[in-house]
Amino acid sequence: MILQDTIDNICASTKNTFTLLFRQRFIMIQKRHFLIYCALIGYSVVCYAQQPLQFNNKDFYSIRINGEQVGFRATCTIEKNNLYKTEMLEVMYINRAGNILRVITKEIYNETINGKPISFQIDKKMPNHSLCYSGQIQNNEMRLVANQLGKSNEVIYPWDKNALFPKAFIRHQKNKGFRSGTTYTTKQYFPGIDLSRAIETKHTIIGPEKTTIMDKNIEAIKVERIISGFDSYPQYEWVDSDGNLLKAHVDFKGTKIDTILCSKREALSVDFLNLPEVFAKTLTPVPQEFRDRERIKKITLAIQATNKTEGFTIPVSVSQKAHIEDDVLIIELLEHQSPVNLAITLNQESAYRKANTFIDYHDPNIVDLVDRAGISNCSPWSKAKKLVGYVNRLIKTKDLSTSIATASEISRQLQGDCTEHAILLAALLRAVGLPSRVVCGLQYIPQYSDETDMWGGHMWTQVNINNQWYDLDASLGQVGSRFDRIAFSCSSLEEGFSETKIMFPLILIEGKRNIEVISVQHKE
Repeated sequence: MILQDTIDNICASTKNTFTLLFRQRFIMIQKRHFLIYCALIGYSVVCYAQQPLQFNNKDFYSIRINGEQVGFRATCTIEKNNLYKTEMLEVMYINRAGNILRVITKEIYNETINGKPISFQIDKKMPNHSLCYSGQIQNNEMRLVANQLGKSNEVIYPWDKNALFPKAFIRHQKNKGFRSGTTYTTKQYFPGIDLSRAIETKHTIIGPEKTTIMDKNIEAIKVERIISGFDSYPQYEWVDSDGNLLKAHVDFKGTKIDTILCSKREALSVDFLNLPEVFAKTLTPVPQEFRDRERIKKITLAIQATNKTEGFTIPVSVSQKAHIEDDVLIIELLEHQSPVNLAITLNQESAYRKANTFIDYHDPNIVDLVDRAGISNCSPWSKAKKLVGYVNRLIKTKDLSTSIATASEISRQLQGDCTEHAILLAALLRAVGLPSRVVCGLQYIPQYSDETDMWGGHMWTQVNINNQWYDLDASLGQVGSRFDRIAFSCSSLEEGFSETKIMFPLILIEGKRNIEVISVQHKE
């Protein structure tokens, strides 16, 4: 394959360094912040990975966070048999509280010379986890297949006939021209945001501007691009007269992400010992009213979103009610109540009961874990509560060394952070007939480094009993909410695990002081 030599070089050159780094013991910080960091990285990948480049057979870009290199991207496009094939390889090194994780993403897009999308393939390799998505586009439909560990899951989605693949986009961009003030919109497929559909992007030509590339002062054209849903985070690109990317920049809540054209040698020059750790930038101060949570009966919050909330639904449970007023999220957190009616009302065809790529509870290892749980004669609520403690004990190694994985993988590795606890618990719940979903939101953190009383990103599980959702947190061994969490998104994981899509609601939160307490009702 065109970029396979690059992958082989990466693995060979970094093997010894990673062996040393992974064996070192670091002081572990709150692992719950990684989810927001995933969204941040996912957003940068979405913005940058889709821009087609054809300076040479292969082009390299360094990816930087706050000026420090964290990875690179290599791209190439070839024409063969009246088809364009665009390959993009992206390698990111993520500092998760001192644990260095390498994430390799390879994307291949095939389209006709007239710009008609035909197929694509996305391979993602992470520690203890690899996943492949392939898509075929035909008759205004996309057949998406997820493959992992020899298992596959297929879903069919409608396909927008105006959606552009990389080569078609660069031709479209050149046809629109680069006159200052020119504005137009496109539909492009950004799998890091949404695997199921093309996303609308608005493009505005700002005009000529000089920029420095590989120590040379180059005349470029500055373009603003706004991906739908990320209105508060415009991406700025500097392109040449043919529309080829020279540099891209986005400021994500104070975290500056840059992609810059460079030599292959510079692209591969990552300083693993000085990778930036940006978790602290995702923290949000907890209002003072939460510091006496034991006395709270109900608390109502107003959260100002930083993006448009159209089409956004906040999860509702026995511990949380919510609605949206003029892009302000109004959330009521309620005292936890255990279920009285223990009926399971969601039918077998519900996405919250069926197995999928990540919640693969038919796997023999999952079945064995259920048998050993010893809960067959318990009531539904007792099963749910016992499984919380069971998963908490099963995952003995609680660290950040594992990226997103399937339940079957987690059942074999038995290590990870909140995501692994949430996914494995969701699988065990479904295995015993209980509907489940994973939830992403903010969790109260008493202390993080020098900061106290903060909100940080977290994932947990919810179980459905008598058509009500109940919070279960296996990573903390906690049943129910204690006014210590706010849910912003949920998923059955039927459509796979898109970090950006699942974490997107957290992007709505500015991360400073925009969580306002409207009212508090205390216990008598």
